[in-house]
Amino acid sequence: MKAISSSLFALALTTASLSLHAQQPATPPAWQPHADAVERADVPHGTVIDMPAWESTIFANTTRDWSIYVPAQYKKGDPAALMIFQDGKGYKDTKDAGESLSSSTTSSPEATCR
Repeated sequence: MKAISSSLFALALTTASLSLHAQQPATPPAWQPHADAVERADVPHGTVIDMPAWESTIFANTTRDWSIYVPAQYKKGDPAALMIFQDGKGYKDTKDAGESLSSSTTSSPEATCR
């Protein structure tokens, strides 16, 4: 009797699993960013400043590109929050369709931080 119950339970699980699998879409939906990650016209836009490439003194032939984001509300002399991203320049690209922020960046920190 116990063997029959176990077999019926296994059959029920298999049937339920197949039913759930059949309901899933063939391809997953396209990824969409969270609403907090989408550029909005009513939020002040700061400036991204590309800095000179950093060159390691420890690891030969190792350089890193880096940038500084200066919030639109920043006032020289006031304390400012610091956030560090260590996983690529993708955070700089906030435009839809992969447009770059390069048109709003500058190569001189003095241009914005005076």
